[in-house]
Amino acid sequence: GLAERAEELRRWQKRQEEAFTAKGAELARLESALRTALGEVEKQERRLVFAEQEAEVRQRNATSQVQLKQAELQEARRRIKEEAAHEAKLAQAGRAEALAQLQAVQGGLQESEARNA
Repeated sequence: GLAERAEELRRWQKRQEEAFTAKGAELARLESALRTALGEVEKQERRLVFAEQEAEVRQRNATSQVQLKQAELQEARRRIKEEAAHEAKLAQAGRAEALAQLQAVQGGLQESEARNA
């Protein structure tokens, strides 16, 4: 009777304690695995953030380089236009001077021909 029921109750309590201990150990293992996984995720997230920041810096640098090259090209175009305009003015002045000299020579020839005629 009573002794058997007390023994059965002790066995039941022991099984419950063993089950509780096993569940506690399983929970501790799962918690450890979750912490490890969370640590890996956080590490991966930090790497991704760093990679994104590096990509942004590279993009800004590339944009700056493109803008610098565009400015250099615009400056080169401006200089070329100025030089071409200056050369055109020099050529025009040279033509005007050559024309004036030609006219002077022709005028001199006409005077000479008129005196000799």
